[in-house]
Amino acid sequence: MQPTHWPLPSPMPIMAEKQGWAKWRKRSQYKALATDAAIQLIGYTGHRSENAVHIRARVLAEKALPRPGASTWSRMRAMMALYNTEELSNIAAYVEMDGRHIAIKSDDDGHIKMRVPSNAALPPNTDWEAITLNAKAPNGTLVSVEIPIIAPGEAVAVGVISDIDDTILETGTTNFLRNWRRVLIETAEERLTVPGAVKLYRALAGSAAQPVRPFFYVSTSPWNLYPMLALFKHLNGLPAGPMFLTRFHISRRKKRFHRTVEHKSTAINKTLAAYPDMQFVLIGDSAQHDITIYCQAIAQHPGRILAVIIRDVENRAELAENATALTDIAAQNVPVYVAPSLAGATDFLTSEGLGHLLVRG
Repeated sequence: MQPTHWPLPSPMPIMAEKQGWAKWRKRSQYKALATDAAIQLIGYTGHRSENAVHIRARVLAEKALPRPGASTWSRMRAMMALYNTEELSNIAAYVEMDGRHIAIKSDDDGHIKMRVPSNAALPPNTDWEAITLNAKAPNGTLVSVEIPIIAPGEAVAVGVISDIDDTILETGTTNFLRNWRRVLIETAEERLTVPGAVKLYRALAGSAAQPVRPFFYVSTSPWNLYPMLALFKHLNGLPAGPMFLTRFHISRRKKRFHRTVEHKSTAINKTLAAYPDMQFVLIGDSAQHDITIYCQAIAQHPGRILAVIIRDVENRAELAENATALTDIAAQNVPVYVAPSLAGATDFLTSEGLGHLLVRG
C-alpha cells in the first residue's frame, strides 16, 4: 500500500501562531460553536513496531480553504488560511484493531495521539499498512480517515532520522527578511530542495513510495505545515514517513533553543526506543542545533548511530557550539559528513564502509 496524505493543499506559511488572550478568546468561540460543527479529521502518517502502533491525527472545524491564485496577495492569503484553524477539543474518536475498540478524545489543540499495544509480527520487508480512525462530530456525523502506517521489515537493520528545514527543504531560516517571499508565499510546488538531498534520500530509500527502510522526520515546524511538507516530499520523490512536528507556541518562559533541543531530542529518543534492534543514520543541518542534538543522541545511545550527515548552512558548522559537538562526535568514532551540499554524502557513506546502505538502481 502506498501512503496517501490528507489533505494536500499547496499553500502554507511558516510563521508564528498568535498566542495569549486573542487565541484564548478564539478557542472559546470555537467551543461555543462546536455543537453545530462539522469536523475535518486529518490523519498523520504513523508507524508500527513489534509491540505498538503509533497513531496521530487532528480534529478541526470543517471549512473551505482559499486556493492560491496568480497574485502575491492571493497566494499569501491561501497560505495564511492554514493557521486560521478552529481546533476542536473533547471529540470522541476510536479505532477497531485486533478485535478491540480503543477510544480516545481530542485534546485542547484538537490532537489525537494513540499508542496502541500490538503483538503482530513485522512484515518481511518494509511495507505500508493502514488504520481507520473514526470520530463523531458534535452534529452527530461519523467521520473516518484511513491513516497510513509504515511497518519496517523484520530484517531491516538501519533506519533514517532526518530534519526538514534546510536539510531537505530550503527555507532560509537564518535570514527571514532576505527570504520572506520563500517563507510566506511559495507553495509546495515552488519550494526548492536542498542540493543533493533527493539523490541521497533516494539512494537510502530505493523508492520514495516504498522505501526499503523507515524514514522519520523531526522538525520544529508546526503541525499546520504537515500537508505542505507531505506534498513537498511527494512532489520531489523524497521518502514518505512519519513526521514529528510541534505545537508551535510562543512562550516567554522558554527560549527557542531549549524548545528545539527538547522537541528533537525527545522525538529521536522515542524513535530509538521503539526500534531497539535498529541502528540509524542522522541527517540534519548546522542552523538549528542539529549537531549538538545528534552528539547528545550518540552519547546517550552508544552503538546506535551509524553516521551523521550535516548540510552546512552559511558555514555555521564553524560556530563554537557546533565545532565542539563535531569534535565530540568524532571522538565517539561516528563518521560525520559536513558540507554546504548533500551531493557528496553518498560517496562519503561508501568511503566509510557504509556503501551497503545505498540501494543501487
